[in-house]
Amino acid sequence: TVPGPTGPTGPSGATGSTGATGSTGATGATGSAGSPGCAAQSINGNTGANNLSGSTTEYTSLIATGTNPNSTTTNGNATVNCGVTLAALSVTISSNPGNSRSYQFTVMVNGSATANTCTISGGTATTCTSTSGVSISAGSTVNIQIVPTGNPSARTVTSFSTTAASGAAIGP
Repeated sequence: TVPGPTGPTGPSGATGSTGATGSTGATGATGSAGSPGCAAQSINGNTGANNLSGSTTEYTSLIATGTNPNSTTTNGNATVNCGVTLAALSVTISSNPGNSRSYQFTVMVNGSATANTCTISGGTATTCTSTSGVSISAGSTVNIQIVPTGNPSARTVTSFSTTAASGAAIGP
């Protein structure tokens, strides 16, 4: 016998029930460790036995000890490794600059002056503290500018200090 033509397709049946959940796959490899975060740090520097000029604008390191100030604008530059906000700058010099004379200290970022500045002036003062901090981006460079006024007597900086809030890492 010869089969006849195929009939029309019938309606779809009902959806079957969900099958059993398969077994858990193997644990993947551990990823590489992330870079360490930056902690808050206290930042201190000085000029050691190196005197400040009484007539020339000079630059030196905010973080190193015994750095010799000179007129090169990049002298003492340190790179900021993590974004940071520096607190107020405090400076102490070895003796007062003399009557009607002063030294102004300014935090420089990428070669530009910031508002983080303070001035030691007169025949009795040996310290100053700025009234503002400064935010600095990672990869920026920082140092200190020193501007004498009135030909002050040569002095050394016994201390530059500030605090970098959490996120700080400044290095040479």
